[in-house]
Amino acid sequence: MDQPASLRILIVCSGNICRSPMAEVLARRKLEEAGFSGFSVDSGGTLDLGEQPAHPHAQRAVRVRGLSLEDHRSRVISAAQLDQATHILVMAPEHVREVLFRRPNFQDRIVKLWEFTDKPRRLSRIADPIGQPYKVFAACRDDIEECLKNWIKTLRVES
Repeated sequence: MDQPASLRILIVCSGNICRSPMAEVLARRKLEEAGFSGFSVDSGGTLDLGEQPAHPHAQRAVRVRGLSLEDHRSRVISAAQLDQATHILVMAPEHVREVLFRRPNFQDRIVKLWEFTDKPRRLSRIADPIGQPYKVFAACRDDIEECLKNWIKTLRVES
C-alpha cells in the first residue's frame, strides 16, 4: 500500500487527560490495522496540568478495546512536537486557534477530527467529557474511533 513516507501525528486537546490520550492509542491501533508502518503518534494538551494520569473513565473507555493508558501522563504540546508533526489532529476549534497562535503557517497540517464523521456535519467538535459520567467518555471514544477510521482512509488517497 502507498502511504506517506514519514507519518508523524500529533493529537491535541485541552488537558491531555481525556480525548487526546484516547485518540493516541486508538490511532496507533487503527493505523496498524489499516496496514501503515513507520509512523509515530503522540499527544499533548494546550493547558499545563502537570503530569496527570489519564482520567479513570478514559482509561476504562480504551481498556474495553484492549488498550491501555496506564502509563500516560499529561503534557503540554511542545514546539518540537508541533514542528515534527506531519498531521496535527485537533478536537475542537479552540485547539485550531491555539496551534495557529503557536505556528501561524501550519494551517495545512491541522486536521479537524470532528469533520470526519460518517454523517457529514454531525459534530462541531469532539466534545470534552471531563466531569461527566463514564457513558459520556465511552460516547467520546466512539466519536473518536469513527472519525479516525474515516480520516485514515483519506491518507491512502493523499499518498
